[in-house]
Amino acid sequence: MNWKQPIPSDIRENKSLDTISRLILYEILTLCQNRPYVFSFMHGNKRIRVELERGQCLLNVARFSRETGWGRKLISKSFEIISKWHTELHTEAMSFGLIITVKDYDKITKMDSEGATKDNARTTQGQRKDNSKNKSVKSVESDKSVKKEILSKDSTSFGNADVNFVINAFKEVFGFEPSSHRGQNARQTAWAYTQKLRKVIREKKGKDFIDSDELFQKATRRYFEWILQQEWSENVVSLRPMLVHLYKFLQQEK
Repeated sequence: MNWKQPIPSDIRENKSLDTISRLILYEILTLCQNRPYVFSFMHGNKRIRVELERGQCLLNVARFSRETGWGRKLISKSFEIISKWHTELHTEAMSFGLIITVKDYDKITKMDSEGATKDNARTTQGQRKDNSKNKSVKSVESDKSVKKEILSKDSTSFGNADVNFVINAFKEVFGFEPSSHRGQNARQTAWAYTQKLRKVIREKKGKDFIDSDELFQKATRRYFEWILQQEWSENVVSLRPMLVHLYKFLQQEK
């Protein structure tokens, strides 16, 4: 395709975007096309064909992370910043990468002077509104932080504590929520993982060993970080691999 993506200069004027978030947004926009298209590529030994719509792109987060030196957690946080302060991004995790949809693609790529003037006016108005509501926003964020603290202290009030921890640990390490696998949702797979990990820990430590949440959480973090270092980690989109490779990981641990 000979499509040349217009990149609006007002992205640089948005002070709510940090440099990394701005560069990631540039990357996403340059990967998007102005009409539906099919993206073909080799993934392992398979040829993949992905049908993408106008304003969509495919981003291999693992490869992008290696090329830039930015961690997946940092990239995921930038997605949140972009969605909050510039344009909403919808992400769908696949085995070969993330399908990203830019919700306001048409408005962003509209380059006429009238549209630019209106965008500048909306930006100024939005900044004034943000400033006028600064105190209320801080209050809401304070409430959210309190809720997060309550959740971390008493996760059982909101579901199984182990399952909550596994889901959150996956998101921190890989940068996105784990997807379902063959009809089994992420929480069901997380529950199966917690039972298996606690079982193999007891088997390894001996029958007199007293299990603890601290050891379970430490082992989970180390295990997820170990998976992230594997060559096939870019294919991980669900918690299923955590069940498959657990014994191999524990054999390497003291």
